[in-house]
Amino acid sequence: MAVRASISLDDVLRRDSYFATHEEEVAALKEQYSANKNNATKNTNAPKEPATKGKHSFAINNSPQNKSSYDLNKFCAFHNRKGHSTEEYRATLRSQNEK
Repeated sequence: MAVRASISLDDVLRRDSYFATHEEEVAALKEQYSANKNNATKNTNAPKEPATKGKHSFAINNSPQNKSSYDLNKFCAFHNRKGHSTEEYRATLRSQNEK
């Protein structure tokens, strides 16, 4: 039954007491679970949302879009791309780190 052999009588007694308390705790938890399960009331009369049968309604975003700050004259050495400067990127990082 044991994976490793017991070394001393104290070890055997410690394992035995642990096993006994563990069994008692499991039995108490099972009893508590069954009591809660029996006392729980299910609300079967709750209104359900009607099924859409594949039809989905999505809201259209009519808000004005922000103009892009993409500038072909600027170059970022960190990203190795055009669109913003390295200084702008570092300033953005600093402001995000301060928050």
